[in-house]
Amino acid sequence: MITEEYLKDNYVNAYFIDQERKNIEVLTTNEDKSKVFTTIIPYEEDGHQWKALQTKINIDQLSQMALDDPSTATNPIKMKLDDMKILYVQSISGKLF
Repeated sequence: MITEEYLKDNYVNAYFIDQERKNIEVLTTNEDKSKVFTTIIPYEEDGHQWKALQTKINIDQLSQMALDDPSTATNPIKMKLDDMKILYVQSISGKLF
């Protein structure tokens, strides 16, 4: 379970793992930092795990990471940061273009 308290000392990184931008992989460590754990959480604006994760990373940072991903260059349409953010927000809300 991802909580704000747990992330305070154990957060490593987080990023979307699917094309639809509905799931986030969160990397955390154990207390002595000897192991890294993976947790998959849904990206739900009102979800308690997403709210906890926002203490470490926000949608703008996730959007920038996606834009910087090498696979983005193969998109048929050139994406900008604002485009990526709109894509995320629309995907989560269920609105289609």
